[in-house]
Amino acid sequence: QIMWGAVLGALTVLFVLGTLYFSYDPTGFERLEYKGIIEAAPWALNLAWQALDQVEELGERVQTLARDLYTVLQDLETLGPLGLVNADILALHVSDIHNNPVAYNFAKQVIDSFPVDFVMDTGDITDWGTALEAEITARIGELEIPYLFVSGNHDSPDVLARLSTIENAVVISQEEQIVLGLTIAGTGDLVADSYLATPASYSELDAYAAELNRYWSNVEPVPDIFMVHNHRLAEGLTPGLFPLVVYGHTHLWSVQEEGGTVYSNAGTTGAAGIRGFQGREPLPYSLSLLYFILDEEGGFVLQAIDGVHVTGLGTSFSLQRTFVEHGRNHDENVELLP
Repeated sequence: QIMWGAVLGALTVLFVLGTLYFSYDPTGFERLEYKGIIEAAPWALNLAWQALDQVEELGERVQTLARDLYTVLQDLETLGPLGLVNADILALHVSDIHNNPVAYNFAKQVIDSFPVDFVMDTGDITDWGTALEAEITARIGELEIPYLFVSGNHDSPDVLARLSTIENAVVISQEEQIVLGLTIAGTGDLVADSYLATPASYSELDAYAAELNRYWSNVEPVPDIFMVHNHRLAEGLTPGLFPLVVYGHTHLWSVQEEGGTVYSNAGTTGAAGIRGFQGREPLPYSLSLLYFILDEEGGFVLQAIDGVHVTGLGTSFSLQRTFVEHGRNHDENVELLP
């Protein structure tokens, strides 16, 4: 039995080796096929290599433009509303960084140039939420001011865990945070507890918005600022419930006012990630500066929002200032600076 077993084992090994020998095709590695989620691997790797070749140069361009913006606004102070705004609190709103390190160059230069007091990030720091991607959050520590964060659909438990180790980062939930007298609350994205980037369905978002409306309508006083990621959730919050709602997700900068609530979308501070390096007209790097002043009753009110956009792969910038004092947001309250 031992001899027959040995012979059978030897024949099996010879059969397997023979099959491998005659079927092995080294040129097959030139025709790799990917199945499932890794089908995106060749595209992502190729795009990443292209992006890395440009990151350093682009980061330097963006920083230079941010410095130039501050200088221009200083020079324009004599023109009144187009100059620097005298504010008691200045907040920086970023969103949808999507693994792009240039976004942190951009944010840091704005913080170094303007008297920014704290940062609000409305999610999608990463693309897939992997632990490796989450290491980009180390750049947050370099900003050295409070960094408030709500998760997006492209974030994950690994991202939140990494953020919890960063001294100046605060992950916002429905519990209120007090920053320099401003009360700030918010909620993470419905799918951020998974590793799937697919956004929550419209029905889920609408149901969650209704739940938030019921909850916060019974809270007194309500927060000064409410942070979410998804635009549909933001737009589902009852006008007048919060003075200011900040969000992202669409990658398109905007400011709207309805029923006493200002809805502010920072666009994409990372230019939609490494995808932003492709295309003839890539998305601009965008962020918002929010100016708060102390009113006669001792509370803070939003006076203006600057939308800063770096376009043309770091070759030009534009600023759009929206005045929102007294609850107004009309065409005559908007100034553009190319």
